[in-house]
Amino acid sequence: MSAFIDGITIGGIEIQPEAGARFFQSYVNRRVSTDHLMGDGSISRQTLAGTDGKLTTRITGRGIIPLGLQGIDTKIPQTLKCSAPLSVASASNVIDIPAARRGDSGYEPAGFAIVGGRAVSTSIVMSVDQATLGGVSGATAYYVTYYPQITALIDIDEQALDAGNAEYSFSITGTEV
Repeated sequence: MSAFIDGITIGGIEIQPEAGARFFQSYVNRRVSTDHLMGDGSISRQTLAGTDGKLTTRITGRGIIPLGLQGIDTKIPQTLKCSAPLSVASASNVIDIPAARRGDSGYEPAGFAIVGGRAVSTSIVMSVDQATLGGVSGATAYYVTYYPQITALIDIDEQALDAGNAEYSFSITGTEV
């Protein structure tokens, strides 16, 4: 993850690096589920259809200019191109990754092999949503990093000015629809 906002786009508006010179982006799986204790003592999980795999992301930051998102219509879903990567790991070098990801230049999926407890970059070939990583001698696992691109309802939770430090801060939440 970059120390600067680099490439976060909401509804076609790119957040300028000066608006979020320091930022933090987090993800939460918004699965809605209930665990049921069965008569035999086991637990069964029931998940609400359509919620598994959906993300909520929160982006907070500080910068020297305001965020510039006042024109975003928060009543309708927007395309949110994220700047913090996620990853999928596997014992196999063939890994399925989510379709909801960025593919623009600089944000393509990247492949890694774990060798001796260290991540080693390896080649990656994509076929739709399946990544085939180059085999690496001694690898105990493989993983693919990708940058999410989701359709989300956006909440601009807070924007503030610290006049003493001439610094703006913001907090945004995006909930995948």
